[in-house]
Amino acid sequence: FPRGFALLVDEITDRVSLREQDARIAAYENLIDGGPGLARGHFNVRGMVTNISSALATLIRTDETRIIGVRFATLFDASSRGAVSDAMEALLTAGEPFSLTAALLGSDSQSRAVWVNAAPLRSTGGQTGGVFLMGPIPLAAMAN
Repeated sequence: FPRGFALLVDEITDRVSLREQDARIAAYENLIDGGPGLARGHFNVRGMVTNISSALATLIRTDETRIIGVRFATLFDASSRGAVSDAMEALLTAGEPFSLTAALLGSDSQSRAVWVNAAPLRSTGGQTGGVFLMGPIPLAAMAN
């Protein structure tokens, strides 16, 4: 530039923030995965399981590939399925998180009582589904 200069700037704040956020998410996932009996995952806006930790497959006593693509509520026995379905509907339509106890089905048709907590998963385009965490029923909940 004969009488001036050019200043080229690359804004990297967003990329640094995204890397920090990705690192934080990975740390939380590692923390959950290290907890005894804790399982986590995602489901889409249709309530279909899209991602799980290996701990969920262990709880159900099946292969992870047999869980991906099924409706989240079908992971629970008939006595719990209605409550889970209703809570999922409220989460997916109104963004209401839920926490409840339910009977998780195993591959041997035996069920086990678990605590289930789920929250909406949102992106810039709106709600894209939800995330869930499940594990043994906390002692405080058993006392009630």
